[in-house]
Amino acid sequence: MNNANTIDKIEPDLRYSVLRTSLDKFETPPYELSSENLNLVIKQVEKEREIQSRILSSKEAVDVILTEESIDRAFDEICKRYENKDDFYEDLSRNYLDETQFKKSLSRDIKVEIVLERVSSNFSRISDVDVMIYYHMHLQKMIKPETRKARHILITVNDEIAENSRDKSLAKVKEIVEKLKRKPKKFSDYALKYSECPTAYKGGELGNITVGVLYKELEDVLFRLQEKQLSAAVESPLGFHILYCDEIQKSKTLSIAEATPSIQKLLEQRRKKICQKTWLSKIIAGESND
Repeated sequence: MNNANTIDKIEPDLRYSVLRTSLDKFETPPYELSSENLNLVIKQVEKEREIQSRILSSKEAVDVILTEESIDRAFDEICKRYENKDDFYEDLSRNYLDETQFKKSLSRDIKVEIVLERVSSNFSRISDVDVMIYYHMHLQKMIKPETRKARHILITVNDEIAENSRDKSLAKVKEIVEKLKRKPKKFSDYALKYSECPTAYKGGELGNITVGVLYKELEDVLFRLQEKQLSAAVESPLGFHILYCDEIQKSKTLSIAEATPSIQKLLEQRRKKICQKTWLSKIIAGESND
């Protein structure tokens, strides 16, 4: 659905926030939203803008000053997410934004983030006792699942092309399997030579795999392999695969020493959020500058 006319009527200072919220909430730009969803986004943005205004009017925001260089750096970081600058500026144009408006809104968001970070900087520090209590109350979360470091070779099937028919593809995979049985150390070379998956350029590496990541057909085979073992041909919706298990890391329960860094980070984030929510509640109630 094209909402270009509606977006054009949105206050310029709100257009960046509408774009960001639309992508966060619906994973699509505002001009592709239904009228109903676009209205939901606009209402959310208006509410957020009111809160932002209170944040930036607080005493905690008084001395927050951004240099043009810092705004330009943040702008460039976003620009780098696109293949080229022309695509970025075209996207701005589609959302009725220009560079000046974008930087102004970006600057506002950064200031809000700085204030919230300041507010949360006084959270009570995480003690060893805090970590120990969390660890023992969440032992189930401390279990690190079994992983398999794996590689694969993929040969796709396309019955519209004679050379890629199901029978021909299966025969090709079986031929590669026989070669690998004789020279298993050549797996990376064969992946680069034969595989039709982008992982071919990394020797077919799939990384460390846990249960629930791959197609079930592949998972069932991979988690039955021993270390350094090669599979026979395996069929999935993508085509035919050959799997190789490089390494097995058995499931284990993390020790408190191993788990401490991640627990500390989690608890710090929680306490920061509590600080921010408490402070926001006060400024919304008009108590910030007392």
